[in-house]
Amino acid sequence: MPPQKATTSLAPEISIIIPVYNDAAHIGKSVEALMNFIQSENLNAEVLIINDGGRDATAKIVEEKLKKYQAIRFINRAKNLGKGASVREGIAASSGAAIIFTDADLPYGTKHFKEMIKLLRSGRTDLVIANRHLWSTWQVDQFGISAVRRFTHWGFGLLVRNLLRLEFSDTQAGLKGMSHKAAEAILPKLNINGFAFDLELLVEAEKAGLKIQEVPVILENAGQSNIKIARDSLRMLIDIIKIWLSY
Repeated sequence: MPPQKATTSLAPEISIIIPVYNDAAHIGKSVEALMNFIQSENLNAEVLIINDGGRDATAKIVEEKLKKYQAIRFINRAKNLGKGASVREGIAASSGAAIIFTDADLPYGTKHFKEMIKLLRSGRTDLVIANRHLWSTWQVDQFGISAVRRFTHWGFGLLVRNLLRLEFSDTQAGLKGMSHKAAEAILPKLNINGFAFDLELLVEAEKAGLKIQEVPVILENAGQSNIKIARDSLRMLIDIIKIWLSY
């Protein structure tokens, strides 16, 4: 299904992209939180929700929100392709000069959006990435995260730094922002459909000479993840090798 167009008279300045997959448990609450943020900050913004072939009640919930809020646009894809494919589709359909994408459960809330939007509007940076591991947020962020996930993340980070030469201490936090101009420059070069999309995005951004800035974030919601450690770790490894080979 193509995205439902917002009926605002002016093109939105901000696009917030939310990829979803069987997220009925929290998408309704997340939409309300996003709309509260947009209204409280008096933003001209759109929210693009991309359903990645999920089979639960997510689509029904979003369709109800479409009736309530003109700022929401919905892409309801029948086939499951992956988070990366969803974010790319959302970026391609977006209209805002600044683009933010985050996870369906809003793991870092909306409080960091304002800073990210300010940075992107300033023109001092092209890409803003959340970092859970800066010293001021590290200990708080560990609450509720299993030892297995922490160990997996540590090993993953080691591989990324050595193979892809990315020096960022946190590449996978589910909150990033970029200017539309930057998105247009690198979107045609992005091909990874899965969770390694973030890595490909950063690699291509560095290759393009884009300015990247990290912002410290604190985890607010360590909800149920759609990531299956064994299966998705293998897929991530394969995708990392693909990115490395095209480096």
